[in-house]
Amino acid sequence: SSYIYTLRSVAGSILDMPSPNFAALFDCAAVQQMTDVIGWVAGKGKEFNILNAPIIYPNLKVNAKKVFGNWLMITKFIKVAISGKMSIYSKSRRSGGLNPYSKLWKLKGCTPGLIACGVTALIFILSPDQQFPGSGIGTMSSIPYLTVFRTVKRFFVTQWNHARVQDIVKNMNNYIFKDVDETSRDISHNVNDTGKDLSDSLDWVMACLDDDDSSESDDENHIAAP
Repeated sequence: SSYIYTLRSVAGSILDMPSPNFAALFDCAAVQQMTDVIGWVAGKGKEFNILNAPIIYPNLKVNAKKVFGNWLMITKFIKVAISGKMSIYSKSRRSGGLNPYSKLWKLKGCTPGLIACGVTALIFILSPDQQFPGSGIGTMSSIPYLTVFRTVKRFFVTQWNHARVQDIVKNMNNYIFKDVDETSRDISHNVNDTGKDLSDSLDWVMACLDDDDSSESDDENHIAAP
């Protein structure tokens, strides 16, 4: 699709990897750096757990207290998807053409569903899969993308009011919607739909998120105002 093509065209600059690595027919499985950052192991794709993917953590170090702390990487994928590939470049200006999805859909802020889409797209771009599967299961990777989406969305729906999560969302909104501070909460999704096989991991991550013993900043990109 044009959406995936657009993401592939800028993925190299966002992820600081060679652009040819993101060509549709490129063998991502042959580049360990790409599979390592998402935590994918050949033959174990069905067991893929988004909460163990280094790419969603600052400095690629899995730490439940900093889950989704790599918000800037995720946010750039979201911004490209809804505002076009040039939107991530600070000096870019639109010069006619169709309105971006952010305007067509009258988006005013990130929702759990939008964030889940961004994370799912990020995992797909780094996976061995060449086309996004209609079935929700990666043809080559066996990654359960539908479960990835549901897990991320459930996390943000249930933890939306948590201070650390609000910091992440505020930072995302400040990057994507520069003049918008308030976000709309997407509560239409049934949080119980998330795959049961990941429920223990999700509960553990949520428990760690509530552990205030750590005085560390949630992430290296932390810029939200108190």
